Amino acid sequence: MLLDETAKRVFADYRKAAAPKAFAVSMSGAYAVVEGATTEDDAAKRAVSRCQEYARTCLLYALGKKIVVGMKLSLIHI
Repeated sequence: MLLDETAKRVFADYRKAAAPKAFAVSMSGAYAVVEGATTEDDAAKRAVSRCQEYARTCLLYALGKKIVVGMKLSLIHI
């Protein structure tokens, strides 16, 4: 999954953001960030939900400090 230049800048800021946090993306270029959530589970669900406001299918790209795109949800521990 490739990020456009704007999404790359947003992701760079995401990396410095307060945890728990999550970053979700879609193949169409939509993305969403949640930071300072109550739990990683909450951050992940909210990021995907916000992304889906702009694109039908969104995937979790990062959770906390980990890149998780392509990982099975059971391995992510949400």
